Amino acid sequence: MDYRNGEDLYHLYWEKGMSLNEIGKLFGKHCSTIRYYLMKASWPTKPRSAATREAIAKRGPIPHPKGSEHWHWRGGRHLRHGGYIEIYNPTHPRATVRGYVLEHILVWERTHNGPLPADWVIHHINGIKTDNRPENLLAMPKGKHHSKMLLLAIQNRLRQVEGHNRKLRKAIRDRQLIINIDEPKAVLKELGYSSQADINEPPSVCYMKIAASRG
Repeated sequence: MDYRNGEDLYHLYWEKGMSLNEIGKLFGKHCSTIRYYLMKASWPTKPRSAATREAIAKRGPIPHPKGSEHWHWRGGRHLRHGGYIEIYNPTHPRATVRGYVLEHILVWERTHNGPLPADWVIHHINGIKTDNRPENLLAMPKGKHHSKMLLLAIQNRLRQVEGHNRKLRKAIRDRQLIINIDEPKAVLKELGYSSQADINEPPSVCYMKIAASRG
């Protein structure tokens, strides 16, 4: 067969239903070359829209990549309109059609070991929508979103902050080193202690090592 032969092209294009691209690949030529020789032989060609529909019907729709396979993937965490942070989690019941869930919902559910009730909302106590620390999140029924419950939570949080500030001011005045009681193991790792025997010591021993390392 010859791509320059009008009869051969007619057989492939109209009788066998091959596309210009498929015929071009068969002969190692561009589809525009095949179109040229079809027109030169005075054979009609299909409208581009019809040819496109036939090609899609043959191969099926092109799958659209999602998640980490998408070319715009940026790690699955971004700031959406309204100022809230979203996390890619397509299997979550509250996921959008794009597969994203509000980060503060995920943090609250992880902290409380359970799903957020359907008619509840989460409020950021300090008003900062990107501050999704567990202590800054308050869940409540929608009808009580701006009630006395929210005011009490804000008051309790302010008392905690004021207490931390008092301790910090006293420590600065007395030139003391402040280490959160929950952090000795993490601090030891930062100081270069890598063995489990060192890291799993009782807190009092951990603090002695930290103090020794810092003079």
